[in-house]
Amino acid sequence: MFFYKKLKELNRHTCFISHENSEKYYQKIKKEINKNLGPSSEEIKKWTIENYNKFYNSRRRPWVTIVEGKSRLQKWKNAIRLGPFWKILPESKSLLSLHPRIVWLFAPFLEAIVKTMRTFGYLCHADRYFHKKSNYIDFHYYNISPGIKDQFGESPTRQSYTCKWIKHIQPKSKKSLLFLIDGGPRHFIIDKIAQFKKKYKSMSLFICLFDAYRPEYAKTLSKIKNGKFFPSSCFDLNGRKIYDKCRTNELWFGKM
Repeated sequence: MFFYKKLKELNRHTCFISHENSEKYYQKIKKEINKNLGPSSEEIKKWTIENYNKFYNSRRRPWVTIVEGKSRLQKWKNAIRLGPFWKILPESKSLLSLHPRIVWLFAPFLEAIVKTMRTFGYLCHADRYFHKKSNYIDFHYYNISPGIKDQFGESPTRQSYTCKWIKHIQPKSKKSLLFLIDGGPRHFIIDKIAQFKKKYKSMSLFICLFDAYRPEYAKTLSKIKNGKFFPSSCFDLNGRKIYDKCRTNELWFGKM
């Protein structure tokens, strides 16, 4: 919302495209954006059993070797299979979590309930697209399920989550594009941007990467000559202190 409000103040025609995997946050932003005058539309596509099976059967490995952290793919599969009952899993760290042996007894029964409900269209994940034209801004907002933090690019939905922006870009245009990357497999997204640049060389592309310090991103960033690291601030936009110690390589800004 911060960037949306700042763009409104500029009174310049802008195409603003955002990807989000949290439905809760998506609904909050959509409600706020809809307060502005102008036409809006939304498309909702529920997951089918085929979508779920594709996710469960995925053996996708992280896009690059994980240096700090662990693979999360199997945890996502377990949680999605159990739907609203996922909090019984030990890894949920919930007050409702049960001992692994107890989970092993009840999980198949609960999973069967969730699968049956989804067959009839209940408890289904969904992909959403919201479009709003208002005050010089052409706003495109995507909510790609499931709501997971795919830092390492191992989710079966990574392509859908990271590449929706491409279809809204006019390749022959000489306008500049600014990418603010603060979620998902950041190194994978930058690589996709680099591939786009090779194909459409006339466009100027600028990238602002958050959490740039992660070692998994180093190899991808090293390929971009016009890039520089910047330190973070210990304060948020409202002046509240959020960090006791700031990183010197929290942000990275580059040009293609």
